[in-house]
Amino acid sequence: MKNYKSLLFTGLLSFSMIFCACDQSTQHRKLIINNSDYDLIIISRNTSADIVGYVSDSIFVGKHSRTAIFDMRQISGLKDYKSCSAFADTLQAIVVGNNSLHLTLDLTDRSNWNYFTKNKELGGGGDCECQIGITNADIQ
Repeated sequence: MKNYKSLLFTGLLSFSMIFCACDQSTQHRKLIINNSDYDLIIISRNTSADIVGYVSDSIFVGKHSRTAIFDMRQISGLKDYKSCSAFADTLQAIVVGNNSLHLTLDLTDRSNWNYFTKNKELGGGGDCECQIGITNADIQ
C-alpha cells in the first residue's frame, strides 16, 4: 500500500508540474496608424497609478506612419485584450505645429479600436494588436 501511495503522489506531482509550467504568455501592442497629413504627439495619462506598457508618456506619431504606443508581454491570454482597453485615464493627441486643430476621434473609446490576433500559442497565449486609424477627417 505504501508503494501505491508513493507512486500516486509522484504521478500527480509530475502531472501538476507539466500544467503549471505552461503559463500562457501574451505580447500585446497598441498601434496608431496615422493616415493623416499631420504629425501627432500622443500623451498617455493615468491619475490612479503608473502606466505599465506604454512606450513613453508622450509618443511622436509621424504623418502617414504606424507607431506602437503600448507594448507589453505578460502572463495572460489573448482573450484578455479583445476589448482593446486603453489602460489609461486619458489618451490625448496634439497636432504638431497647429494649435487650432484637434483630434476628434476618442482614443479611449474601445469601439474605435480594432483587435487582431497575430499568433496563437498553446494554452491561450500568443501575440495580438489593437489598432486605431486616424485620417484627415478625424482632425478639425
